[in-house]
Amino acid sequence: MVISEKGMCAAMNAAFKKRSTGYKVAARLTEDGEEEIILSTSGWTAIFTRQNVPRKVLALIVEHLGDLPKEGEAYQVKDGDAQAEVFSMAVPDSSEPVAGAIVKRTQLNYIDYQIWQRTDDHSIYMMPSQHEDMLDGFKLQVHVAENGMFYAEGIASRLYIRPLAVQQNELTALHHLAKLQWV
Repeated sequence: MVISEKGMCAAMNAAFKKRSTGYKVAARLTEDGEEEIILSTSGWTAIFTRQNVPRKVLALIVEHLGDLPKEGEAYQVKDGDAQAEVFSMAVPDSSEPVAGAIVKRTQLNYIDYQIWQRTDDHSIYMMPSQHEDMLDGFKLQVHVAENGMFYAEGIASRLYIRPLAVQQNELTALHHLAKLQWV
């Protein structure tokens, strides 16, 4: 499993709060007939095979939504709002693995962000700490796709994380850091 149960529950609770935009939850069938549960916000997407969704994550979905979505259903979930059915939900295609360079966490932190670096060209990325907590351990092989999305994939789950869009003044500092090898 590439996704930490504790980190996933924390991310779901953070997204559920009133000041947040909420999260989406959906169920779909893969081409080989396996049911998947998809959880998504603007910052991350987690995809689990139905039988491998962690117990506490299932319980939290039921607590927030009132039930688990059935195949083909998708809902927007937010505290204080009626849960709305979503008619379309863009999620990464699970049938084709995403190719990308390997990224590793450095020992550097910036405010509440962890600094990650590509192993090939030493490009620097910033990941919010609460998103990094969803990864189940640092020994995972984490990749960055051409679109800038981080992803980790295991047999039973996949996690896609959108790193922070960096501001110009931070970009200058990060370009300087990228001249050094940190991983």
